[in-house]
Amino acid sequence: MICSRCAGVSRTLYASTAAVLVLSQAVLSFRVWYLFTHSKFFQIIIASIFTLCVVSQSFLMAFTYSNIQLEPDNQIPGVASCGYLPPSSAWHVYLPAIFLHVTMYALTLYRLAHSTTRISSGVFIKRFIEEGGPMYFMATIALIFTESSVSITDNMKVRLPGLESYLAFAMITIAVCHALLGIRSLAAKYHVDPRWLLSHNELSRVQYKTGPGGELLVEIDDNCDRVDDDDLALAQVESDERTVQDGDISPHKKCECDDC
Repeated sequence: MICSRCAGVSRTLYASTAAVLVLSQAVLSFRVWYLFTHSKFFQIIIASIFTLCVVSQSFLMAFTYSNIQLEPDNQIPGVASCGYLPPSSAWHVYLPAIFLHVTMYALTLYRLAHSTTRISSGVFIKRFIEEGGPMYFMATIALIFTESSVSITDNMKVRLPGLESYLAFAMITIAVCHALLGIRSLAAKYHVDPRWLLSHNELSRVQYKTGPGGELLVEIDDNCDRVDDDDLALAQVESDERTVQDGDISPHKKCECDDC
C-alpha cells in the first residue's frame, strides 16, 4: 500500500519535472528565436531544433517513466517509506536537453558577436555579464552534471547529490526567470533588431508620452554626469548604425556638457 502511494507521488513528480524542463526549454528557445527576427533561416533552424529535442526527450522520458520501480526503504525505524533512483541507463534522457542548451547558447553568442563588432571587448563582456550570460552557462553545466550523476552507480556520494538536489532544474529555473523578468535585454543593448524598440518591455523602460499627432515624445536627461564612457560608446555606435541605414552622413550631435 505504501509503495503504491509512493509510486503515484514519484511518477507525478517525475512527470512534473519533465514538464518544467520542456517549458524552460521553450522559453530559452523563444528568447533566442526572437534575437533572429531578421533571419527566417535561423528561426526555422531554432524551431526545428526545439521540436526535435522535445519530441525525443518526451519519448525517452516516457520509456523511463514506464520502468520506474520502487522498493520499500526501512532505514528509518518506525517510518515506512520508499524511494526511487533512475537506472544508470537513463542518462540518455538528458541528452536532448543538453544539446538544446548548448546550441541555443552558441547561437546567442553568435548573434552578439555579429551585432557588436564595433564595440570594444570590455563593453561586450560587461553587458554580457549584466544580462546573465554566465548564468545560462552554469545551467548547462548543471545539466551535464546531472546526466553524469545518473550514469554513475558505484559512487553514491556523487550520484545522490546530483539527483536529489535537483541542481539542474534549479539553475534552469533561475536562468529562465532572469530571461523573463530582466529589465534590460541583449537585443536592445546591442541594436540587434529595430523592432525590439517597439516591444512593450523596452518601451516600459522609457519615459514617454503620446503627442497630438500620435508620435512618441521621449523625455531626455541632459545630465551628462550620469552617462559613463561605455554607454556613450554604445550610444555612438547605435547612432552610427541608424545613420548609415537612413542614408544620412551628416555629423552627429555630440554632448556639449563641460564635464563630458
